[in-house]
Amino acid sequence: MLRILAAILILSMGFAGTATAQQAYEVPADQATVANCNMQTAAAAGRRISELLAATLSDPRLNQARTPQDMAAFFDITAPQITAARTEIKALEASLRGLPLVGTDTDAIPLILTDRIVRDFIELAVRADALLASAEQIRDAVHSGDTALYNHASGQFRAGAVALMEAQGLMVRSRLPFIPSDTVLHAQLSAMACFSDGLATVQRRIYGIQDRQESVEGLKGAHDCMIEHIALGRAALSRDRSDVPSDAVLADIMAELNPLREEFFRVLDTGAALIADLRDRTAAGGDMGPVYSAQLPAINEFQQVLQSLFARELDIMARQGQ
Repeated sequence: MLRILAAILILSMGFAGTATAQQAYEVPADQATVANCNMQTAAAAGRRISELLAATLSDPRLNQARTPQDMAAFFDITAPQITAARTEIKALEASLRGLPLVGTDTDAIPLILTDRIVRDFIELAVRADALLASAEQIRDAVHSGDTALYNHASGQFRAGAVALMEAQGLMVRSRLPFIPSDTVLHAQLSAMACFSDGLATVQRRIYGIQDRQESVEGLKGAHDCMIEHIALGRAALSRDRSDVPSDAVLADIMAELNPLREEFFRVLDTGAALIADLRDRTAAGGDMGPVYSAQLPAINEFQQVLQSLFARELDIMARQGQ
């Protein structure tokens, strides 16, 4: 999810002066330039952190590991990869901390949100590094026979993996108060937050943090939430299509944007179906680790398609005011 989170957050902004069909803010050009630069840096960092974490967390061997020895064997194999990832994540964190602030409490909301988003990605970098550090501790604890360290490190690893997934939903929802609730964007972000909730529920089940019934209820809630917001988004899109902007440039932009938004909701339908399948498989009982591993290619494809759609939407919206 991190791979598309940065694009989602950027899409919820809007630095150009031209009004959009959703919400617009006047931002001084010099601040807008710095803000856009900061957002691009944050987006690139978020995508890279996603790739580095996915190399470990999305490996089927991890989801199938059931004993301390299995975990240690996996982390032995991936030790060089984890060490390199931690070094790069720390460098990304440092680059984010070096970005200048662009907003104050009295500035336009997009500028305030820019600084908040940068801080959020710094926190994600810290959490990602801590998660990988706990993986190293698990390996060391098993080899040294330190049961206390293993219990601590494995608990930290499980909690960290879930927290990273939960944080993505929380970060998206933190933007919703600044976006009109009857807009397409509000519905898109809400549905994506619900998808994150569903994946976090699966992680909690895999790591034994939740029992089966709690997980089924959590997945049902995530699925129902997605369905509700997909319907609200399609209704908002229908309203936008019938309300053609009088400004010719904006009308052209919306004519390009609306088909992408329609496709976006079709892709969200597939995400809801993935959550429904995970719900049904959880209800059926059994080990969810292999089930989740089998679903990872479809989950990754879902995320990649959404990332592509977000990128195309951003390209169109970037032409505002030109």
